Amino acid sequence: MDLFLRLNLYRVWPAIIFIFSVSVGPRVMSSPLLYVSNSLGESISVINTETDSVIATIETLGKEPSAVAMHPYLPLAFVCNRSGAEVLIVDTITHTVIDEIPLPGNPDAGIVFHPDGRLLYVTTRRPLNALLVIDTVTRELIATIDRGPGGEVGGDPSGFAILPDASAGYVSFISTDDIWVIDTTLNEAVLYLSDPLGDGPQGVTMHPSGRFAYIPNRNSDNVTVLDTSTNTIIATIPVGEQPSIIDFDEAGTLAYVPNRKENTVSVIDTVTHQVIDTISTEKRFGMWVEYVPEERAIYISQNDGDGFVSAVDVSTRTEISRISVGRFPIGVTAIYPRPELSGCIQQQGKPVVGESVRVQQNDAVIDEASLNDNGCFQFDLVPDHNSDSRILLRATAINTP
Repeated sequence: MDLFLRLNLYRVWPAIIFIFSVSVGPRVMSSPLLYVSNSLGESISVINTETDSVIATIETLGKEPSAVAMHPYLPLAFVCNRSGAEVLIVDTITHTVIDEIPLPGNPDAGIVFHPDGRLLYVTTRRPLNALLVIDTVTRELIATIDRGPGGEVGGDPSGFAILPDASAGYVSFISTDDIWVIDTTLNEAVLYLSDPLGDGPQGVTMHPSGRFAYIPNRNSDNVTVLDTSTNTIIATIPVGEQPSIIDFDEAGTLAYVPNRKENTVSVIDTVTHQVIDTISTEKRFGMWVEYVPEERAIYISQNDGDGFVSAVDVSTRTEISRISVGRFPIGVTAIYPRPELSGCIQQQGKPVVGESVRVQQNDAVIDEASLNDNGCFQFDLVPDHNSDSRILLRATAINTP
C-alpha cells in the first residue's frame, strides 16, 4: 500500500490514504547558527552558537542586508536589501545567495513569514510606505497595503508581526506613531491605532502566545504592550534610551530589549509588564536581539565603531563573549540549516512497524528509512533550487520479512 506525501516548497502536507494516517513536520538541529546582516559591510556573517565564532561570510555584492527571516520549513533565509528594491534568498546549507525577489520599494527592518511559509510580509519605507505581501512559491508580489482603514498614509513602516494563528498582523510606523491591524485574509488594514502609543515605534514583536504585542518606542524610551484580543494598550514600560528590536525567551515569561543609545539590555517580566533587571554590555548601539534557547543566551548586534555581536548568558545575565562581524550589523536571526521531514504512520490507530518508507521525487527514489517501534520515520529535507514548482515526495510502505 502506498502513502503519498506532497511536499510543497512552502509546507509539508500530509495526505491520508485508506486506513493509514501520517503526521509530518520539520525537525531541526540541536543548536542554530546565526545570520548577522552587516549592512555597510555588504555581507552576512554566519555564527556557530556552540563556539560563538564566525564560520562563514556571505558576500552580498554591493547590497546592504538588514532584516533576515528564516523560512519556517525549508533551509532558506530571506534577507532585506535596504539599498535596493529586492529581497535576497539564501541557501542556509551552502550559505550562498541563490535568488532575488524584485520589489517596488526598498525593504528595511520588517520581514516576517506567514506561519505556513507560503507568504512573506515585507515593510518598505519612503516613498512607498507600504507592507508588501509576497507569494514565496511563485516569488511574486501579490498585495501592496499602503492605506489605513480610513485612507491614512503611514510614515516609514518599521516592523511587522503576525499572530500565531495568522488571523491578523500588526505593522508599526515610526514617523507617524501609529499601528495598523492587518486582516491577513483580505490583505488590507482594518484598524488604526495611534493613542496612546509612544513616540517612534521601532517595530513589533509578538509574544509566543499571541496574546500581546510588544512595541519599542525609539524616541520616548519605553515599550508599549498591546493586548491583541482587544487591540488596546494595557501597559507602557519605561526602559533605556532608544529601545530597539525585542525578543522573548521560549516560555514568553521574559522580554529582552536592547537600548541603542546605552550599552544595556532591559529585561521585562511579561506577567507584571515591569523591568526586573538591566544587563550591561561592553559596546553600545544594540540594534537587534535574538534569544537562542539551546545556548541559554541572547545575541545582540552592536554597531558602535567596528561591528560586534555580544553573547549574554541569560542565567547570570552577564556578557560571555563578543564576536567580531562586519560593518554596521543590524539583523540577528537564528538559522536551522538542516530541517528534516519526519512523521509517524498508523493503521487503525496503532503504529505500523516492521516496514520501511521510501521517498521519491517524481519517479526517482531519493531516500529510504525504516519505521521505528512507534511507526515513525525521518528524512533530511532539502529543496530543489532549480525549480519553482512543487516537489512531490512519494513515501511507500514496504512489507518486510
